[in-house]
Amino acid sequence: MKNLVAKRLEAVKNHYNQTGADLLWPACQYRAILAHYYRLIIPSDASILEVGCGSGELLAQLPNRDITGVDFSEKQITARSYTNIACTNIACPKGGGNKSLRYPCVIINGVR
Repeated sequence: MKNLVAKRLEAVKNHYNQTGADLLWPACQYRAILAHYYRLIIPSDASILEVGCGSGELLAQLPNRDITGVDFSEKQITARSYTNIACTNIACPKGGGNKSLRYPCVIINGVR
């Protein structure tokens, strides 16, 4: 089972590393709509973590100051041009990673 999961994660990572970071118009509009609704329901002082942030287009549209994005794709992360977002490339660490990190708001949008 672990081998199957590892293969799937590697396939997803390869897909997004081969995909360009530039979004098509419909994808940009979709993120704008999501950002509109997130601004209505997420307090502006809340810390936000977006899993599968790509190059940070959605997070860049939110007014929050403490925002973090994580993504499998090194290409997507390095393509980001938003300096107010702490984005990082991740691998799934054994043991669940850093359990000291707390985010009252986690966004998981469009993750395959």
